[in-house]
Amino acid sequence: MVEDPGKILGTHKITSFNGACKTKKRQYLNNVNTIVRHEERKTTRKCGLWKWGRCTQYVSEIKINFKCKEGWAQESSASKGCDYAICAGKTNLSGACNIRYYDDYQKTRKETFYNSGGKCSSPDICSGCNNGFYSDGPYCRICGRIDHCNFRKCTTSNNQHCEICEGDIKPNKYWSAYTNHLDNTKCQKACSWRTDSTRCYPGTCTNELFSGCVCADNFSGTHCENSEYIIK
Repeated sequence: MVEDPGKILGTHKITSFNGACKTKKRQYLNNVNTIVRHEERKTTRKCGLWKWGRCTQYVSEIKINFKCKEGWAQESSASKGCDYAICAGKTNLSGACNIRYYDDYQKTRKETFYNSGGKCSSPDICSGCNNGFYSDGPYCRICGRIDHCNFRKCTTSNNQHCEICEGDIKPNKYWSAYTNHLDNTKCQKACSWRTDSTRCYPGTCTNELFSGCVCADNFSGTHCENSEYIIK
């Protein structure tokens, strides 16, 4: 559990009794501010013969309070420094940077990602986001959508490109339902085995694109499956 970042961590006290100093302190290390406060108060002490009298004395104190710098927090009250950066009110101990997506995902050929991951490396700055996610200050966010794209990459909210299109079985020619090889900012329907596409055989599938299918002479149909040859 992370300690309240606004809490005073401890005090270094220097007390002067008529020039004689006493000091009590605790050392703090990383990301700590010091707040210095001077105080003076009047008190009395025993004095005179046999110490029967009372003399006035002034006590001067310098109090140096230790407090986490803005954007940093302690792990616990026993910590000697403020080692945990805060991103959007959370530290790495409480799931900073990560967003769980329920209406979107990133899908590679091996696995599917719903969590953006990441670590809060400095106040409101995330780093180390999962593949397909980017740092947007205090959060790791998913790259923008591209129609028919399973796996996008980006470094900002608007420079996404597609790495793996929908129906991509292998990164080989004619093994994808959609292709990005002409323009990686979109996925275009490719000639394929799917019923909503074309096998384009016999024929020529220019640039692998569904729109580029030209059936061989005397053949027609969505898949070039109809023969116009007349058997005599």
